[in-house]
Formats: sequence, structure tokens, C-alpha cells
Amino acid sequence: MIRDLRPIFLLVVCALTAACGDPFQPILTPIPDARETTLIDFVSGDLVDPAAYDMFTGNAVRTDQTNAWDFVFLIDAELGPVLVPRSEVLDEESEAGLQVADQGFDTLDEAPAEGYTTDVRVPISEGMVFTMISRKSPQTSVRCRLFGKIEVESIEGTPAQVTLNAVVNPNCERRELIDDTSN
Repeated sequence: MIRDLRPIFLLVVCALTAACGDPFQPILTPIPDARETTLIDFVSGDLVDPAAYDMFTGNAVRTDQTNAWDFVFLIDAELGPVLVPRSEVLDEESEAGLQVADQGFDTLDEAPAEGYTTDVRVPISEGMVFTMISRKSPQTSVRCRLFGKIEVESIEGTPAQVTLNAVVNPNCERRELIDDTSN
């Protein structure tokens, strides 16, 4: 006598789905806590000083060692302190950009999908909050950009340096900026 095992199989699948969540949902990396980063003026700083920010690593980087970055910091003679998106510095098209946020850093929970400044210098001052979008990931053949937020904590010193508080969502094309993966 052969038993029909379909009802038992269905019961097991339902139990596993309830216990483990939806098996078809992507597994997301938690959004890290805010991290402080300091960039040195690209013009007046030493070549060995980190003047650029790489959203994929969340680090300040040296422009003489890598071109894996999304924007640089400098003091513009007319505009004062600015963040300069990749396309403005290099002779290439890039989606890396910044957008002034309309709310505070701690309450900013999602980056906009569009509207980023990608090809001109963006004036900054202490206390300003921005959303940011990265260049396309160089490690993947598919479109993968990261979204994040930064707050300008201080601009000081000679050569000038800017201290930023930054959060980057490490999940491709995900605009959430506050971790909700524990829910």
C-alpha cells in the first residue's frame, strides 16, 4: 500500500516557511551604525592624505592609490567648502551624487530614488545633512548602487578637513537608511 505523502510534504513546507520567513525574500545585510569619517582638502592637503569617500567600503581613501571613490572634499576659492561628485573630478560619467536632505540625520530613514547632484560642486557647512548615491559597483556585472546619508559634523584646520557622520546601506539598490531587518 502506497501512501500519498503530499499532505505531509505540504505541512513540512508550511512549517519551515513560518519558522524561517519567506524563502524567496533576499537575505539583507544589516545597515551598520553611523560611522565618523574625516576627509582632508584635496587641494591644500598632502597627496597622501585621504580626500575622497568610498561608499562601498565606508572609508576615506587616498586618490593617489585608488579611483574607487564617490566624492572628494575641497575648499573652492569661490564656494568655500564643497563635496565634489566623481563626474566633476574625473572625465567620466558616474551616478555618484549628493542631495541636500529635508530632515535631520537621525530621522532620515530613506534616500530618494532620484534628484542627486552628480556633476557640480556641492557647498557644505556644519550641520548640513545629505543623502548620497554611489557609483555603480565595479565588482558586479549587474547594476548595483548603494544609498546612504551623511551629516557634516565639522570643517576646520589647515589644511582644511571635514568630519562626516555617515551611514551606507550595504544592500544593492536598497534606499532604507535605518535598520529594520530585525522586524
